[in-house]
Amino acid sequence: LFMNGRLIILERPAVSRYMAISETVQETVAQGYPPTVFISPGWERKGLSLGKNQRIDYVQLDACHRDGLEVVRRHTDGYVIIHYPEDVTYGIAVPKAFVKSARYFDDRIFQVLVKSLERIGVENCHDPFPKKYGNVYAGDKKIVGSSQNRRKTAWLQHGIVAVKGHDSRDYARYTALQKEPEKIDMEMTSVEKEGKTADPAQVTSIMADEFRRQLPDWGIDLEMSSLSPEEQQFVEKLLAEKYQNSSWLQVGEGRYDKSGRIACFTG
Repeated sequence: LFMNGRLIILERPAVSRYMAISETVQETVAQGYPPTVFISPGWERKGLSLGKNQRIDYVQLDACHRDGLEVVRRHTDGYVIIHYPEDVTYGIAVPKAFVKSARYFDDRIFQVLVKSLERIGVENCHDPFPKKYGNVYAGDKKIVGSSQNRRKTAWLQHGIVAVKGHDSRDYARYTALQKEPEKIDMEMTSVEKEGKTADPAQVTSIMADEFRRQLPDWGIDLEMSSLSPEEQQFVEKLLAEKYQNSSWLQVGEGRYDKSGRIACFTG
């Protein structure tokens, strides 16, 4: 298979709008739009997202609202993530025909992320599968977190690159995580903490270039693009009916989360 694809650079969306864009892109790719990569050089403001099946009581909603965090439920799997304005976020949706397995999907995408971080100067970047799969580490600390949504006709993965350091105390303040901030600090890192100077715009530019360099090996030739008018309309519909709707935030897909834990950005 070989197909032209789209590369879309977003303009620091709110977390809720990004989730609506993410679901919209997966839906349109499922309906025949080309494979699409979308990247944003940060968020409009600080926020928190939880996975589609995670229980809402894992989040300290009063504290989030008091401090002005936007709280959103994703349509992907995984656990609580706190989104900082300087985090770079990426997403990619491709037709299922391009994907052999979830692991194959990870392998392709993480090659792009690892090379991007290496170009910034972050050393020892790797994907520690199978011990700590689904993320990218710098040494023994997590620097990229990701989650997927897999459907029969199109697969989506999105995630964040920590450019500035996350405040480990936030995970104690805004979630029910029972872990000391000092221990969290031992598990996560960022471009800044690795001693490298990079701003979100620079990381976005490098990552976009790596996607354009590497995806032809996957049969996808990326061209700069934007959301179509139809996609923009669907984004607004999803915002109103889902991502800014309290019923989706409270219940999600309604499945019981048996884990009894929060992975946060750290695991």
